[in-house]
This record gives sequence, C-alpha cells and structure tokens, in this order.
Amino acid sequence: MTHLEYRKLEDLPTKAVADFILPWSMPGAEMKIRHFRYGIPGSRPRVYLQASLHADEIPGMLVLHHLMRLLDTADRARHIRGEIIIVPAANPMGLSQWTFGTQQGRFESKSGINFNRDYPCLSEALVKTVKDQLNDEASENRELIRQSALTELGNIQPKTPAEAMKQHLLGEGIQSDYVIDLHCDDIALLHLYTSPSSWPEFSDLASQLRAELVLLESVSGGDPFDEACSRPWSDLVAAYPKHPILQGCHATTIELRGGQDVGQDLSSADAANLFRFLQRRKAVLGNPGSLPELSRPARPLKGLEQLCSPQAGITVFRKPLGEEINPGETVADLIDPHAEDPRNGTIPLISESGGFFYARKSNHLVGAGDIIARMCADHPIQGRNAPMLSP
Repeated sequence: MTHLEYRKLEDLPTKAVADFILPWSMPGAEMKIRHFRYGIPGSRPRVYLQASLHADEIPGMLVLHHLMRLLDTADRARHIRGEIIIVPAANPMGLSQWTFGTQQGRFESKSGINFNRDYPCLSEALVKTVKDQLNDEASENRELIRQSALTELGNIQPKTPAEAMKQHLLGEGIQSDYVIDLHCDDIALLHLYTSPSSWPEFSDLASQLRAELVLLESVSGGDPFDEACSRPWSDLVAAYPKHPILQGCHATTIELRGGQDVGQDLSSADAANLFRFLQRRKAVLGNPGSLPELSRPARPLKGLEQLCSPQAGITVFRKPLGEEINPGETVADLIDPHAEDPRNGTIPLISESGGFFYARKSNHLVGAGDIIARMCADHPIQGRNAPMLSP
C-alpha cells in the first residue's frame, strides 16, 4: 500500500526526487513525504537529514532549503561523493493539523502520541537474529546488522498512517551512517542530543554549529527517532562483546534555538555549517576550513533539571539564557495576579541542582506543573532516570 515514485531531474546529474505516499489517508487527502537524494545510491557515507518531525518547528525546514542550494551547486560540479538524503518536511500529518489558526504539530491529534516518540526498538529482535551469523570481520558484521535491521523493521505491520510514517522514516535512518534530525525548542540556545557512543563522531559538528550545549544519553526514555536509529548498535556491542561490531549509525537531534529563530541569514549560516560537516565526512568534496572551539564540554542528560511551576501564574525571569545557575538560585518569579495582598503574591522559582540555563518557555502565563525552564549540570543528578525528555 506504500510506494516510492521517482522522477529524474535532468539538469542535475545525480539529484532525484522521491515521494513516499502515506497509506490510509482520508479520501481526497493524500499525504506524502518528499525526499531529495544526492549522489549514487549505495555510496558511502550515507547521510540522512530531516526536519520538522515536530511539524510546528519551522527553522529546520529553512535550514535544509539553504543546504539544498549548496548541494545543488556541489552536484553540478560533480562534488557529491557519498549519498545524501534530505527530507525537509518529515511529518505531513502534523503539517496539516491546525486549530483556530495555530499549528499543532507535536502530537498526533487522533491518538495524542508525540510524533517523536514510540519508534520501533529493534534491539531485542536483532540480538536474536544475528546471534549465529556474526563473525570476526567488523565490516561484514556491520552490513549483516544493517540488512537484518531493515528486515526486522519490514516485519512490523503498521496499522495507522502515523505508524507507517514512523516506520518509513526509521527505515531511511537505520541504513545511514549519519542521521541528523533538526528540531527547535521554544526559546533556547542551539544545543544537540546524542549518545555517548556517537559523541566522538559529532563533536566536530557541535563545534562547527557553535552549539552552546551537548547532552549525552544512550536511553533517554520514550524511544525517540534518533535513539531508534543508533541504539541497536550499542545494544549489540553489549550483547556480543567478543565480536567486532562497528557503530553503523550515528544519530543526533539538533535543536536549532527557538521556534521564532527563523531568518535567511541565520538559516543560511547553519546550512553552511552542515555543509562543512558533509565535507569533513567526505560526502562532498571541498575544504571545510578551520574548526571553531566547542563552547563547553558535553554534559550528561541525567544532569537535566526541568524547573516546573507549582501553580498558575505569570512568570518573570530573573536569569538570562546562557548563564550558569548555582544550586539554590532563583531563576524566575511566579506572580499570582489574584493574591489579596500583592506583596505576598510572588513565589520564587528556585533551581535545586543548578546548571547551564539553555531553554525556557515563551508563554509567561503558565499553569500548575508547566515546565518553564531547563538547565543542565555537568554531573548526573541523583535519582534522575528515564524518561528524561519533555512530553
């Protein structure tokens, strides 16, 4: 019920367009995921970049627009050496969800499920499948695992358009050497998530993008897209330590600042930095130039503190983004506009663990339990376990 339709672009030697049609769409409302593919299929490295999996997060779409302009020029010059797949709008379902003029692209409106959660975890099936097939050749094991992962994923029968979409996107990711998933936060500094095993492969990307913060965790909880791509490799290494297993897929989620950080200059600069990463990985010919220094060492996601509002009110921030918060410091004040005595209507919102203040809520009117600010310490917080991502 799903298929790919290709049409060759004659003016560009190796660029092609592919459309994945989502099954079970409503009558007259066909949805598709459009891919732009550069390079010869099967070339390595294979780099997969997607944006707007949370469909109301726009900056990544514009960044990939500018990246494609650079890739088009490289393609005309025959400088593409790997295979590069660009999906500027990964979630057509979320793009179509609007309520009273506001886009609702984070959760599927029918099920309430986060579009970046509940991806199939293939680890358990792969551990069983490859048990008697691994050998002493690391490159052969890597290809075996890749093909086995595609087979196991194909054995899963999706039942809804959302499940079919997730299966398709994961299929693109797990066969790639590098997966870059572009998101954004509410109001935030540029930061990225990846696993400890993939961090060495992405340290230059973080530096090139001038990321303010890198958060590391193998299992954050919730089965997000990036972990579904990379986690099986780490699990197989742990399951079969006597066999040489190379990490076949390195995945990262990049948070491109805040949702309102949409501009030609900013997006073209981010695209140029992604292009330099492709050059460093020899997916594209060319000199990427010198590498900026990383702003600060990577920190564990277990060091994340999410500061929540104890009741409804108005938040007024005392601290700016980019500041190191000490334990016990007040980050914001919560104002109760119904307080009989305004002098007693202010509640200080205090950080327990402290850390680098990198993201906050844009809406100053908040309800009880709302996450209003996030900061990350340089050490794990005792008792901090999955799930560690926002809902």
